[in-house]
Formats: sequence, structure tokens, C-alpha cells
Amino acid sequence: MKCNKCGSEWTSSVQIGKCPFCGSNLNEESTAFESVSEALQYLIKYKHIDILLDTEKVISFIADKEIKNDREKRLFLIGCKFGITEKMYGVFSQHDRGHQREIIQNIKTFLLDDAFISENNAVELINFFLSDLEMSELKLVVDNHLSDNRKDNNEDVPIFRKKDTTFPLVRPQIIKPTVVAGDSDTFGLNLDSRKNMTSIV
Repeated sequence: MKCNKCGSEWTSSVQIGKCPFCGSNLNEESTAFESVSEALQYLIKYKHIDILLDTEKVISFIADKEIKNDREKRLFLIGCKFGITEKMYGVFSQHDRGHQREIIQNIKTFLLDDAFISENNAVELINFFLSDLEMSELKLVVDNHLSDNRKDNNEDVPIFRKKDTTFPLVRPQIIKPTVVAGDSDTFGLNLDSRKNMTSIV
């Protein structure tokens, strides 16, 4: 048997109505999670924090669950490709707040510089793991340039940082050589020999 809520599997010769691991009603359809944070907290609670070391299992759990905020789900799965779950396990394995904050800042730097994820999305990725009351004080502050309406409407936002492709426009300056009639110009051509040449200046 398998619980659609926590993902636990077991064998039993007796039909039971509730999951022996999380207590969810097995006769009800799978309940959708409101957010990635809620799904993660549920997974960690019933599978232990060590589940974060198995990225494939975390991906499988999140990908299979119905999460109402689809944008968050896609952002999280992208973060998994860069090992966000294993990196965040390092935060939970520490008990000193100073060390935890240092690790979080290192993770943020990695997401910005190596994964090329935008700052807002990097902060959001990290905060997915810090919704628990015990860890909430470690949440990073998002420098939010997105409107609240855009986030509430579940609209797509750029995940990766755009490269700066703007360059100052430099207009080339063409210098015309000063040539006196009858004299040779800089290239050794006499003006008379250039009468029929089309000027490119």
C-alpha cells in the first residue's frame, strides 16, 4: 500500500483506513499542498531531515504532488538540479545560528554566481526550507522588485539572471587627410590620379 500524502509504502494483509506513518485517510484523494514550503515540511516531518540528501526522492515527491502554486514548483525543481536540497541539509545539520547563516549566505552566492539564478528567486529557493517556526528567523529578506499582484496571480517570473548586453555606442570618427592640389597624399597618390575614384568618405 502507499500513502498519497506522505509517500510511504508498506505491505499489509489487513485493509486499513489510515496511513500508519502520517495518519492521513487512505480513502480520501490526495490533498493538494498550497506551496512548496508546505510540501517540504510535510516530507521532512515524516521522512526525517536526511531525506534532503536524496535529491532524486525529493524531486519525485514534489513532482508527483499537486502544488497549487505551479510557479514555485517549477522553481524548486530547477533548484534541485543545482543540488539545493543537499546544500540546505548542511544548514539543518548545524546547531549554531552563526554557522547556519554563513552556510545560507554561501548557498545564495552559489545560486547567483554559479547557477546564474536571479537574486529574488535564489532567496525564495532558500526560504522554501525555512518555513518551520524553528528556522523562520534564518529567512532571507527578498529585495522584491516584483509587484505583489504579480506574485499573487501566480504569473511567471524570470528565474535566471539576464546578462548585461548593453554597450556604450561609440561612433567611429573618420579623419579626412588634408591634401593640397598638386601634392601627393599620405598614400602616395596624386590628386590627378584619383579624379575618377569614388570617395568612400
